[in-house]
Parts: sequence; C-alpha cells; structure tokens
Amino acid sequence: MGLDMYFSAHKDGEKKEVYYFRKHAVLHDFLLKEWLKQNPDKEAKNFNLQELEITKDFLPTLKEFCESKPQSRTYYDCECFWGRSLAEDWEENPYFIGRIENFLDAGWKVVYVPWW
Repeated sequence: MGLDMYFSAHKDGEKKEVYYFRKHAVLHDFLLKEWLKQNPDKEAKNFNLQELEITKDFLPTLKEFCESKPQSRTYYDCECFWGRSLAEDWEENPYFIGRIENFLDAGWKVVYVPWW
C-alpha cells in the first residue's frame, strides 16, 4: 500500500508543485488530525484525495511539529499501514517548510492532498 503526499500552490488558475513526499507517515498522521478537526463530520478514511489548506495561521503549528520530530508510529486512524517516516524525511522538513512559506508570502494558496 502506498502513500503519496502532494503539496501544491494555486494562484490565478495556475498550479505549481510545492513539495512531494512518498511516505512521510508521521507528517501525514499529523495533517490527518488537522483535517479531522476541520471536518468533524468526516472519518479518516475520507481524507484520501481531499485538500487540506496550509494557511499562514496554521504554518507555525506545522513548522513546530516538523521541528519536534515526534516518535514514529506505525498504524494510523484510517486503519492503513504507511510504514514509518524515515530520517531523510525529517531532514527535508526545513526545505519543505521554507517552500511553503515562500509560496504563502507570494500570495499563493497552498494545499496538501494525500493519495493512497
């Protein structure tokens, strides 16, 4: 089973790739929990191919999470197996966060869409 994690920026009908992770499972779990907070009538299994907007207000929380490197977990609320986030994933976080910041500062809308 796979997990593809797409972050893209949208502005004036244009779309640009911000970042892609193959299986940064712990980050996905964190973003899933945020999506569930914003969509209390939905279940985790409904998150597939749904957008979660990464706003300027949410960015400090995301940045703090990415800097904290929490303990990996293996199984998630959606009852799927993604594996663990690798050390390389955590090493990419500062660049990933910087890309999001740059797009947001330039007035782009940034969204996360998981696909499994």
